[in-house]
Amino acid sequence: MVSLQLLNSIGFINQGASQSVNSLIYSEKLMNYQARLEFLAQNPDSTLHSFKKFFKMGLAPKEQLTLHSVKEFLADYLINLANAAVDSSQQLEMFSRIDEETDVFEFEYDEFAELRRKQVLARVTFFDEMSKTQLFLGYVEENCRILYRRKELLRGIEAMVIASWLTRRWRKYKQSLIEESI
Repeated sequence: MVSLQLLNSIGFINQGASQSVNSLIYSEKLMNYQARLEFLAQNPDSTLHSFKKFFKMGLAPKEQLTLHSVKEFLADYLINLANAAVDSSQQLEMFSRIDEETDVFEFEYDEFAELRRKQVLARVTFFDEMSKTQLFLGYVEENCRILYRRKELLRGIEAMVIASWLTRRWRKYKQSLIEESI
């Protein structure tokens, strides 16, 4: 589970005197999602406790809504980090200023680059933490089993029989097309 502490430590939540309205909104939403995830984690009937149960039954509507909302929230936040320099005049002010003496527009590349570094770090940390979860490991194991079974089937006698039958039929079909055109 992505925790407030983790996201705070990687700069997901801006703190200090320069905290903007946007980061307050993101912080509040994140705390709400954290509470919803903790509620689902405490529910013993939740399919999030077992990959098998999740795979067989799927998500309950509340679980599905919560996970979809968290995914959309994280995607929105990470996209907005990259676009923060150009999205709006309020966000543009975060990375630029007009020098009053020279009346020249100056873009604060270092601040923007730092925000981009935090964005990349947030993604890497999120995927690192996600890859440690039982749900992810179960997903990988299941896909490996499916891939292995598929390779077995493609190399098996049944696949050879089907391939030879299709080859003969295809040749007959192509020969009939050639004969019709003559």
